[in-house]
Amino acid sequence: MRSRHIVRSVTRMWFRLIQIMTIPANAVVTWLLRLTIHRPQNLVVQQGTLIIANHQSKIDPFLISYHIGFKNIFRTIPIRYPVTPEYIRRPLLGKCIQLLGGYTIGETPIERLHQLIYTRTLLKSGYTVLLFPEGEINRDSDMVIDFKRGAHVLFNEQYPILLVRLTGLNKIHRFRFWKNKGASLTYSEYLDASHSPTDKIEYMEKFYTDSHERVY
Repeated sequence: MRSRHIVRSVTRMWFRLIQIMTIPANAVVTWLLRLTIHRPQNLVVQQGTLIIANHQSKIDPFLISYHIGFKNIFRTIPIRYPVTPEYIRRPLLGKCIQLLGGYTIGETPIERLHQLIYTRTLLKSGYTVLLFPEGEINRDSDMVIDFKRGAHVLFNEQYPILLVRLTGLNKIHRFRFWKNKGASLTYSEYLDASHSPTDKIEYMEKFYTDSHERVY
């Protein structure tokens, strides 16, 4: 039991250190992309929060965690996030993703169920988890495509929730960065565990549809 606790502590410290090391790179990327950040004043995000966001690029997890606020970065990291199996299977990329806190969502229904249970365990253990319920990168528009039904299980749990809306990150110029404009990250108000599942889902629907996007 003691050895298991030591392993968990070392693992948490490892992910924390690695994610802190990405901060300078995130600052440079933010400048290159000319990102606009909308975040409530005095936003306080606690450990064990479920962060829900639409998905537009491979760098979304790092930008979302970086712009959560200076004090919140050190309060919430390490942030874990499930990733599509096709990326985990790639030899170099998969290892890098895992080192940075990613884990597979599973390929078969049974594997996805196990990983859903694993995600709940992470949240209960005090990890912050970043979830992309669309299940894939939306490269075509800023519209939020349907959230996968399996994600609703987590919406109904008593976890604090923070919503993030990404806009324009699927239209960035990788090499002509001086042409980038219009990309933004918008953070919602913090919904603590006292909010009912129904309130959280209603707030989530309104948060996305207010910008002419849809969740369902």
